[in-house]
Amino acid sequence: MRWTPLGLWALMAAAACAAPVQDDGAARAAWARKLQDYQQCKAQQRAPSYGPAASAPAKKACVDPGPFVPASAASAAAKG
Repeated sequence: MRWTPLGLWALMAAAACAAPVQDDGAARAAWARKLQDYQQCKAQQRAPSYGPAASAPAKKACVDPGPFVPASAASAAAKG
């Protein structure tokens, strides 16, 4: 019984020192939205324009989001 508080304290200290688990779900969702916007932009550039839209100024350039890179891999690349 005497060692229980010490073991519990050691377990809590180890948990505090461990790296936090990162959830890439939000990052992946944001990347998916950027990819969808890029694909829609490319499709709009391919579509023919008729009427008043044909005389509109040039459309903005589409920005390719590139491949998805998890946050853990990006931070490891930045450190090394």
